[in-house]
Amino acid sequence: MRIESASVLYREQIEGVRDSFIQGDNWQRAVISFAHAGPLSGNVDSNRAEVARNRAENAVSARMPQIVLGPDQLPILEAVTDEDKFQADLVRLETQFIKFLIQPFTAALHQIVVKFGVPELSELARFLVAWPGLTSRPALVLVIARAMQRFWCGDSEGVVAVAAARSG
Repeated sequence: MRIESASVLYREQIEGVRDSFIQGDNWQRAVISFAHAGPLSGNVDSNRAEVARNRAENAVSARMPQIVLGPDQLPILEAVTDEDKFQADLVRLETQFIKFLIQPFTAALHQIVVKFGVPELSELARFLVAWPGLTSRPALVLVIARAMQRFWCGDSEGVVAVAAARSG
C-alpha cells in the first residue's frame, strides 16, 4: 500500500514569506532585513525538540538503521547509533525547512530592486562599508557591491567572475 500527500503553497503565501525577508521602506532597510533573515534551517533548539518528539512518537522507526542519500541518490551516511539516527533526522528536518524557504528567500533578494531599483555602485559601497567586518576592508566592499549589482541585473556568471577574482 502506498499513501502520498502533497501541498501547494499559493502565490500570495510565497510572496508573503518573500516580503517578510525584505521589510523596509527603502533598499537599505530591505538589505538589512534580508541579511538578518534566517537561518533558513530554522531554530536549532526547536528543531532538536521536534526531532526528539517525533522519535518518541515513532519509537519503532526510530530504532531502525537509516541510510541518508546524497543529491546523486547514493548513500552518504548510514546511521546506526542513536546519536547518528538523531542527527540524520535533524538533517532531514532542517533540509525540509531550507527547501521550503530557498525559493522565497532568493526571490526576496531579486524583489529588492523591483521595489526600489538598482542602487548606484558608490551608494551601495558607502552603505556596505559600515557593516561589521567590512569597515576596514574597502576593496572587499567594492567586490561585494559589484557582485550584488551584477546579481540584481541578472548576470549570475558576472557574480561568480567578480567573486572568484577576489578569492584567487
